[in-house]
Order: sequence, then C-alpha cells, then structure tokens
Amino acid sequence: MNNITKLKYYQKFNNFPFHIEFFSPTELIERHQHDCVEMIFVTDGYANDYIDSFPFRRSRGNLVIISGQVSHVMFGFKDFAAYRVLFDMSLFNEFDENLQTSPGFVSLFVLNSLGIVDNDYCGAISMRGEYTDRLIPVFDELLSTYEKGEDGAQEQITALFYKAVELILEKYEKNNKDKGNDRYSKLAYDTIISNLNEPISISELARQLQVSRIYLYKAFVKNYGKSPAQFVMDMRVRNAKVLLTMTDKSITEIAISCGFENPGYFAKIFKSWEGMSPSEYRKTHKK
Repeated sequence: MNNITKLKYYQKFNNFPFHIEFFSPTELIERHQHDCVEMIFVTDGYANDYIDSFPFRRSRGNLVIISGQVSHVMFGFKDFAAYRVLFDMSLFNEFDENLQTSPGFVSLFVLNSLGIVDNDYCGAISMRGEYTDRLIPVFDELLSTYEKGEDGAQEQITALFYKAVELILEKYEKNNKDKGNDRYSKLAYDTIISNLNEPISISELARQLQVSRIYLYKAFVKNYGKSPAQFVMDMRVRNAKVLLTMTDKSITEIAISCGFENPGYFAKIFKSWEGMSPSEYRKTHKK
C-alpha cells in the first residue's frame, strides 16, 4: 500500500488547508499519495516520475497537478528545483464561478482532483516562456507571505493562489484556443454533474440543448477530452470509489446513489474500470 502524505502535518495555519515550500530533492521519492491536491511548478533542472501508470518528465516551466487519489513516484533528479503546493479543493470556495466551470479548471482541477488521470485528463501544463516569468514572482510572494505568517496572511495567500491559478487557466485557454469554449458542452457538463445519481440520456440531453447528438459529442470531446457517456461513467465510478472507502453504505446503496441501474450492472462496470469488484476494492483500500 502507498504511503499517504497528510496535509495537516504540513500546513502552517490550523483550519487553513494550504502549504507551500520550495524544494529540490536529489534522491528517489518513493511511491506515495496525498489526502489533498499537490501542485508542483518546476523552476530549474528536471526530474522523471510516474503519475499513476503514466510517465512524465518535468523540466523548467512545467506545472503538474496531482490528485490525492493518485499515487506517484519521482526519480532521476538533475539540478531540480520547484515550488510545491499542497491544498484542499475547498480553497476554491470563493473562486470566480465562471472560471470554476471553464474547460481549463475542469480539466486541471476538477477531473484531476477526482482521481481521473489518463492521457486525456492529465493535470499537466507547460508554463514556459513569458508565463514562467509571470508565475515565478507570484509563487515567490506566496511563499514569503506563507512563511511570515503575519495577521491577514490567510486572505493574502488565498488571493495570491487565485492569481496563480488564473495565470494557469489563461495559459490553458491560449494552448487550447483552437478547441473553442463551446457553451453547449459547458451546459452539458453542468447538467451531468448535477444529475449523476439519475438516469442520463445523452440523446435527451442533446435534445434539451437543441443540438444534435453528434454536435454535442464533438464539442464535449474538444473541451473535456472524453465523450459525454464516458465522462458520466468516469464520474459515477469515481463517486463510488469515494463512498466505498469513506462510508459504510452497502454495495446496493452505493450503486443506487451513484446512478447505476442495479447492483449487478454497477459491479460489472466497476470491475471493468478498476480490475476488481466493489467489495474487493473496499477491502483493499478502506484501511
């Protein structure tokens, strides 16, 4: 079982789920996971790592966001230095609502924070060039404010963190401007998230939005990297994983609350996603 890094052992302020440091490891960091989100922004050198089962090479200007549900290992450091931020998603409670529903935020923070990591939902973005030059001063001030810990520091930290995230989202939009910011896919996303425990018909959803199913499919893939149907199933399985490990609800209760037709169908889908049955997953991970 992976080592679990707990945010509460790092955070400087009680009840403020945030920590930042500047770190430059030189030796292997063994496979582990967090009970929070980890953001690493590389300022110098390079390193290699595996996030879940996907290999990455981190170098200057590279920013990676790793969910607490995803294990990772780092190795092969060469003059490596980076800002490391640990935080809980609750920190975004006051973040701009329009930005929270933007494709960049959904891809980098929402899907990633739900433990969905693959070639489509990868929480990595290059901030090289002018964006590195713009982001480093923000992280410098963020680290300084955090370390001083003066009165009002938490509000200043939140504001600076939001500024950093806005720069990241600006770069994401620039990288993906050819994909467009299709309002239909955003409406579909909002509808799906709000009705995950209910039957969802993609054809009916397209009809409600007054677009064709094919148009909605293409728009959703462009903005979120997966088809609407695949996205629905990803979300439901992820919700099920949380309930299996964090509650004592029965498999039947979990199946129903996550929008599956019946426990048998739930077990079949879950095993195809996770390689084990819901009960096996609970036994393995609930420790």
